[in-house]
Amino acid sequence: MLKKRDAQGLSIRMIVLAVLALIVLIVVITIYSQENEKIIGSLKSCGAKGGTCESACGGGRIFYDIDCGDSSKVCCVNI
Repeated sequence: MLKKRDAQGLSIRMIVLAVLALIVLIVVITIYSQENEKIIGSLKSCGAKGGTCESACGGGRIFYDIDCGDSSKVCCVNI
């Protein structure tokens, strides 16, 4: 006679835990990517490059192609 085996399936508890873990992972990735964008934006600023936003560069300073927020100003960096 054939022996009857008990089925071993995924319990509801394991499925719920897997779904919760997936949601937490998505939230963490979203937070990390938003903070990463802020950091990259600050590193591209004129001040991060050691410059200042002025109307014109002169006196041993060179123009650096970074947006100063005002179209009449440019980023000037000491050489």
